Amino acid sequence: MNQIMELNWLNYFYEVAKTQNITRASEKMRVSQPAVTKMIKQLEGALGYSLFQKTGRTIRLTSDGQNLFQVCHPIFSQLSKISSLKSEVDFESDEVIRIGASDNISNYVLPRCLKQFQSRFPNIQWNIFTGTSAEIKKRLLSGEIDSGIFYARLSIQEKQLLDEVVIGKVRFQVVYPARFGRMSSVAQFNKRGFTYIGSRMSEYLQTNAEHWIYNRLKLNVEKSIQVNSKDTQKRLVLEGLGYAILPDFMVVKELQKGKLLELKIPDEYADLIYVTRKLETLSLNTDYFMKNYFKL
Repeated sequence: MNQIMELNWLNYFYEVAKTQNITRASEKMRVSQPAVTKMIKQLEGALGYSLFQKTGRTIRLTSDGQNLFQVCHPIFSQLSKISSLKSEVDFESDEVIRIGASDNISNYVLPRCLKQFQSRFPNIQWNIFTGTSAEIKKRLLSGEIDSGIFYARLSIQEKQLLDEVVIGKVRFQVVYPARFGRMSSVAQFNKRGFTYIGSRMSEYLQTNAEHWIYNRLKLNVEKSIQVNSKDTQKRLVLEGLGYAILPDFMVVKELQKGKLLELKIPDEYADLIYVTRKLETLSLNTDYFMKNYFKL
């Protein structure tokens, strides 16, 4: 068997074995769950024995799997140290990291992550595109950017060309100006004729997290302001023009200062996904940033 392929199989096995969870392993490695499962099956086929046993939704190492993990642990621990040393050198190159992200991620998450990354690797250059998921996917397929971060899950057709990995869950909140007074239900918004400030329905359709929550809450608004920028939505709410559904990291300070109030509803979360072109290896710089510095 090809030694490089064997090492790749073992790497996938090692990441799954550490947590005994395929989902967490795929998120850490920034690959799809089916890709992880396929690699494990290929390794089991080459070895001739099972590495994991499945009980319901949980998986555990078999005795053979435990033995293999003990062999792999010192190998990959040392490889990790070597990779870190190599990264220090490669990050001094002038390679450009080209990434696309939804506006709220670009405005509220990336700046903090980039600051930490650039303080250690100041020579890396960036090309960041901010737009809707549709615009990001278009630029991914054209090769203008190499990866994207947004909420809208890929369609079956898009998965033929792109890979997606869930990298986090974002809580969304219904927020409104403090001058509205305390609200206890969505019905009060409708009764008092408040304006809903949200994304443009024509651009997001059923794949947008905000619209999914909108439908679950059964808002059924009569008046609305549609704008495809979460940051603009927030500013309009702060001006007292209506209420909106926004990611919690966007409104933490405003809620703490009492400028905005939050409607108490069951927690609503949306998957944040990381998207790349299918069967394409990311640059070391991009991969290292996403694995070690991108934090919600």
